[in-house]
Amino acid sequence: MQAKERDVEFDLLRAMIILSALFLHFHTNFNIETIITPFWFMQMKLLTVGGFFFFTAGYMARKIYYKKFLQKNGEVAKRLVFKGVSILIIYIAFVLFMHISTGTNIPDNAEGFIFNHRFFTKILFTFSLLFIITPVILFIATRYEKSLLVFFLVIIALVYLYNQEWVSSLLVKKLLFDRKEFLYPLMPALAVYLSGYYFAFYETNIIHKVSLEKLAVICILILAMHYLLLDNSYTYNKLATDKQNITFIEMFSPALLVFIARYVLLYERVKKYLSSKYVLCIGILSLHFYVFSNVLIGLVPVSVTSDVWFKMTVLLLIATVTYIFVYWRYRNRPE
Repeated sequence: MQAKERDVEFDLLRAMIILSALFLHFHTNFNIETIITPFWFMQMKLLTVGGFFFFTAGYMARKIYYKKFLQKNGEVAKRLVFKGVSILIIYIAFVLFMHISTGTNIPDNAEGFIFNHRFFTKILFTFSLLFIITPVILFIATRYEKSLLVFFLVIIALVYLYNQEWVSSLLVKKLLFDRKEFLYPLMPALAVYLSGYYFAFYETNIIHKVSLEKLAVICILILAMHYLLLDNSYTYNKLATDKQNITFIEMFSPALLVFIARYVLLYERVKKYLSSKYVLCIGILSLHFYVFSNVLIGLVPVSVTSDVWFKMTVLLLIATVTYIFVYWRYRNRPE
């Protein structure tokens, strides 16, 4: 089965980020010591899983759904809302299943059920909301393009200026603004989402003005400078790794990775292997991989005090079983 009309670089990056999330989540529960370092370095100092997925959702909204919305707005809106609701149902079912399977108490209120658990997939809640409100974004974009830009700038300002004293309700903080209370509140997610939207809007002009090779070099230099400053500047490290501030890094870092991935894929031999179905199936069915792997992480009877090589064996077994499931789903999905 061939992956048709897809942005291979996005599928490839999704696969890479989902795999790093698997390692990071397993480490959070069981501690695999220094083995986690490269995965932790990417996820905690460059972008979160949510950051890349929110950026991608905005990119696809502009590149794919915008044109379709102009032609059949009602049909596209229904599809997007249905997809958002489906992800929300998957999230609720997952949390409920994990509570029952692990014997933990099920919270008796919606806030506790959605936010207060240790099962990692909270990104799905915000991801579902973004799909549900995408028809509104597209409605504004197709009729009042300048208004959408103003909306984007207002969101950036709100995220930048946010102070915990603005609101007293913990639920509102978690739902809308505060990444220290909940890693994926809606306003920071929207800022990253709209960055992806405008990246899709302007990327053609950028590529026409600067060659992909030069863009890749510039992006690599920017990332290298970012990591050098993290290691050598206390002030920069403190600002860049603050949960509230990482939103502004996530608004740009996915675009840097996309340009680098596109350049790498220009080499036919490299592209042959990296764009094979055996690799891309993880990125194409990233939701399947993400949910299934987190189910296994939540259920495996491993002790944090176990030998690190035993824990690594379990981790690799989880990755293998998840991959087999995802590849099977990929092979048997509808054409």
